[in-house]
Amino acid sequence: MLVCGLAFGAASLFATPLDTEPADLLNPGPADLLNGVAEDSLNVEPADTMNTRTVDMLNGKPESDVDTGDLSDRNMRLTQDAIFLYGDRSIDEALTRFTGVHLLPDTGPVVRGLGPMAGGLYNVSVNGQRLASTGFETRRVDLGRLPVDMFQYFSLMNSAGVERSGDAIAGSIHLGLKEPETDQLRLNASYSRGVHSSYTDILHPENQATLSVSSRYGENVAFTAGMYVLNMHRASERLQIEHGAFDFEGDLRDVTESLSPQFGTVSDLTRGAFFNVNIDGGERADFFASGFANISDQGISRHTQRYLPNEDWASPDETGLVGNRGVLEYQLDVDESALTKAMLTTGGNYHRDNWQVSYQGGWSYGGRNEETISIPFQAAGLNFVSERANPARPELSISNRDISNQDLRIQPMRNVMIRQDEHVLSARTDVSFFFSPGVISAGVSFNNTSKKGNYRDSGMRLLALSSAANFRQMSIDNFRLMQTDAYTFQTLVSPSDARSFFTNNYSLFRKDLRNQILVSDPRKYEAMEQVYGGYLKTEMNAGAFDITVGARLEYTDGKYTGNQVLFNDIGNHVVTSDTTVANRYLHILPDLLIGYQVGTGIRVVASWSQSLARQDYRYLTPFRLVQLQNQTLQAGNAELAPLEADHFDFKIRYANDSGSRLHLGAFHKIIRGLIRTNEEEVVFNDDITLEGSFFERTDEALLVSGFEVALRQYLVFLPGIGRNLGVAGGYAYTVSDYSPVFRSGSYPFPGMSPHVLNAALFYDTSRLSAQLSFFHAASYTSVIASEERFLPSLGGLVHADRNRSGYSNLNAVVRLGLSSGVDIWVQALGILTQEQTEYTGSGNLYPWLVDAGDASLYHAGLRIRL
Repeated sequence: MLVCGLAFGAASLFATPLDTEPADLLNPGPADLLNGVAEDSLNVEPADTMNTRTVDMLNGKPESDVDTGDLSDRNMRLTQDAIFLYGDRSIDEALTRFTGVHLLPDTGPVVRGLGPMAGGLYNVSVNGQRLASTGFETRRVDLGRLPVDMFQYFSLMNSAGVERSGDAIAGSIHLGLKEPETDQLRLNASYSRGVHSSYTDILHPENQATLSVSSRYGENVAFTAGMYVLNMHRASERLQIEHGAFDFEGDLRDVTESLSPQFGTVSDLTRGAFFNVNIDGGERADFFASGFANISDQGISRHTQRYLPNEDWASPDETGLVGNRGVLEYQLDVDESALTKAMLTTGGNYHRDNWQVSYQGGWSYGGRNEETISIPFQAAGLNFVSERANPARPELSISNRDISNQDLRIQPMRNVMIRQDEHVLSARTDVSFFFSPGVISAGVSFNNTSKKGNYRDSGMRLLALSSAANFRQMSIDNFRLMQTDAYTFQTLVSPSDARSFFTNNYSLFRKDLRNQILVSDPRKYEAMEQVYGGYLKTEMNAGAFDITVGARLEYTDGKYTGNQVLFNDIGNHVVTSDTTVANRYLHILPDLLIGYQVGTGIRVVASWSQSLARQDYRYLTPFRLVQLQNQTLQAGNAELAPLEADHFDFKIRYANDSGSRLHLGAFHKIIRGLIRTNEEEVVFNDDITLEGSFFERTDEALLVSGFEVALRQYLVFLPGIGRNLGVAGGYAYTVSDYSPVFRSGSYPFPGMSPHVLNAALFYDTSRLSAQLSFFHAASYTSVIASEERFLPSLGGLVHADRNRSGYSNLNAVVRLGLSSGVDIWVQALGILTQEQTEYTGSGNLYPWLVDAGDASLYHAGLRIRL
């Protein structure tokens, strides 16, 4: 039905609408989430300070005029009310509504094939203030724990204009806090609760609650403020398989070198508050102040068994293999982390008849506190029987005896503690001069970023004998890992009990201080970056043509501090000292956009721009680790220049007053400056030759090309209530040409899905709305191997590149307005629970990793507006 609806909607896109149209047709509508097109054509920054043109989606009444025939040249924008219809909870989830955006597991959004796997290639701002990052050694802002409830709109720019920060190779994500709704006191409250389709013994029900108030003081001051709580839970099953080869009397055969079933749970508790104040200073001036604080606590537990047959195989017959003297490992990992995000910003503008000045200043903070405890247990002297009839479900069982918790003896433990704090101070001033037929704009900006990261990795041995029998066990009724009885956990140690054991027995542990210094000291760092920016641009209009020409100048003054660590020729630690290295560079980033209005509702746009992405801190930290015993030297490189990119975009868009939208686009990116690890001999202290390992910037280019198509169509040609039906869809095709320095040939860039599709069938009236939304990302390359492995089924020595299978998602939401101020809704999220496989060659030959996926989630909620 959905596919037929999309095809029917596309065929009727230019159909003449009926004379009388429902008010819903003038709304931005839920389809904007998929089209990624905006009703606002203003290319301003910060757009957050402008009128967001909100629409009451459930009542079908525009709160301000919407120019349905004009779409944005750069922005893809959607409103919070539209997101409310989809049921998305976090910014991560909401961004997938834009054409061409998908999520990598546990890493974040990928925009036009670029994202976390390539570093911090997009920046995030709220109300024009750049957000501080929360990644330990990266520039990543964690958006998965930032709820949608406090935002008015979401905007994604695939190519940056010169008035914005230049570090936006994958794009810029702009978020706007909720704004005052009316001149009267308005109270909004909502609550929802959800349950999972499985894992009900261990996953608590989810809940989400918000409360906000909006009002006006006197004639000039309007404000909104609110608070929220978001509690999410999920569980996953995983099977990791390591493959190898064994020679059975001249016959090389595949064997299972290790088999690791895993079960994990994640719990997120996010809470926070926000405010937004607008001050009308008269006919010529406006002021604003806004901010938010968001705290997210996350708890993760992972239970992993690993069967290691010790590669001592025998082949008694054709059906299976027997391994002797193997071991069974069980490891419990307990991870607790707290992310803190905060932002304050203020500014305003003053305008006359032919000029305008705007200014803004602000601060943001990103903090991360994380601790991981790993407790391994082991039982040795085991014989295994392996059956590989199904490579995706190889069975590996113990044949010589039963294992009890008493046999699983505790092994040396690991304790990792991470702390990072980042502060961003920023200020900017923009001035525009209006004349016929255009405008000239200029501005200056300043960003100061200070970041400090502390890392401690401790190895600990318990000075006593202990086994898994001394720990409290988890009880999970009817638990079948990977939907089969083949993988049975010998034990499931309670994470809370393990945490208490670690805390209460700290004095009984012996630390490996040498190894702690070896792995910890090189990863401690401080960074200070000051970026001075300025731009000049002009926008001209001549009939059907318009042109934007400009350039941005950015000067970066960076200082990076890291540790120099020396171990002597017998492996003992000698000294740790810090060093600071400066790195200064200048970039000029041009921008050109040409638009042509072909006819009513049809616009053609072509643009070229340049941007950059500063390298991650793990590369820029000037650490140096010298180990004379094994004659090695590892070092960072604080003098690395940023990545640089050219962006070419071409778009054709159509829109009419009946709500029809069609977007066709093509893009091409040339990205230079990816990092590789270079190994070469170096001389230490004038007389010792060491094998050195360094980070260096390559000159080879990563090429990314693709096209996008998106549509939205109300089915106005249908009779009666059928006119309230609509279809929407977005599809992006992306290819890349990536030549890693350690391999010959070209390959797809890791993490880049070539096909990303989203679609929706929706029904919308003043009282009732329903939506069925579908998302799909095709399989992609996840790892490009640098070394060859012997895999018999693939013909011998091969580069075991890994691919990850595609994934899909289906959500359904129904909302009913009981009155003008009361709405209820029910929704089903993640209806298509499915497995994902990471594999080499094909999933039928070498499936390295199988993820069973999360359970479906069913929610019901209530929203009250007074």
